[in-house]
Amino acid sequence: MLSRSGRSGLFDDEVPEPAAARDPEAGAALLLVMVFILVVFVVVTSLLTFGEAGTRSAAAFRTQRTIRYAADGALEQGVAAIANDPTLGFGVPLPASPTCSSLTVPILDPSTTPTIAANSVLSVSACATNPTSGVTDPDGGTGMRDVTFTVTCNATKTGSAHEILGCTASGGTARTVATARVQFGVDYMWTGAVGSATPAASRDHVPKIISWNVTA
Repeated sequence: MLSRSGRSGLFDDEVPEPAAARDPEAGAALLLVMVFILVVFVVVTSLLTFGEAGTRSAAAFRTQRTIRYAADGALEQGVAAIANDPTLGFGVPLPASPTCSSLTVPILDPSTTPTIAANSVLSVSACATNPTSGVTDPDGGTGMRDVTFTVTCNATKTGSAHEILGCTASGGTARTVATARVQFGVDYMWTGAVGSATPAASRDHVPKIISWNVTA
């Protein structure tokens, strides 16, 4: 018996057409896109990390440079202070003559992005190198003074993004940034006087650098 369409009833139900096969190139394109995104992510992350490391390195370099300049200047001021004060730098107890003396020197950071905290200072200690420093010569005048200078930064951190360094007069962690040994030779032709000191007591004022080390 034939159906209305003229075909046998065995073929009344139409066979559905097979689904279109997927394009293999579409999957490959998706994979390439994912790989590209991953590569871009890795590159951008690396650049950001490198940039941050570079910023920190530049800040550390500026900090070290500022401390070095300040430490060198602090040593020079310490030498000038001892040279101009005949009562300092003696290795034996003398009236009004302490074995060690100290002073503080401000640190100036002219950078537009400072890495040194405001009002930071370096501490300078000047001590007789040996007990015979400044001992009286046979002629009754003072002999050569031998003085060791030590410059320290009592370091603190401000906790800022770039860890700005602060050097205080006290407290913090003491860090030696410079040392020097200077001998103050006798000027036997000296006829002047420093303060109340006589010429014979103030003649040991000619500095001679034995060592000078800035380690900041």
